[in-house]
Amino acid sequence: CLVLMADAVATGSPDVRPAIISSDRSFREEVARGIKRGKAAGEFPRSVDPSGLATVIVGIVRGVAFQSMIDDQVDLDASRKEIEQLLVTRLRPLAAAKSLHPSRKKK
Repeated sequence: CLVLMADAVATGSPDVRPAIISSDRSFREEVARGIKRGKAAGEFPRSVDPSGLATVIVGIVRGVAFQSMIDDQVDLDASRKEIEQLLVTRLRPLAAAKSLHPSRKKK
């Protein structure tokens, strides 16, 4: 998929580009649906933009995958753990986030 995406970007191939756009949108929409379900259930903060975060998640995953294709020293396990921590931090419900960072008492 990454090779086809690169071809669609580099050459603007009229055969490949529409299929890649469609596939990419479907992937982002599926991720966004999951985020919307989490928001609706109160599991994620209201401030989360499902479409925006879905785009970021897909970009991160594809970026790491691309790096690993060109450099065999990319540590996929470490990358996965870091991605998980980023998402856990962003998607942590507000109450849990406040308990981790209580406001300082004023003097």
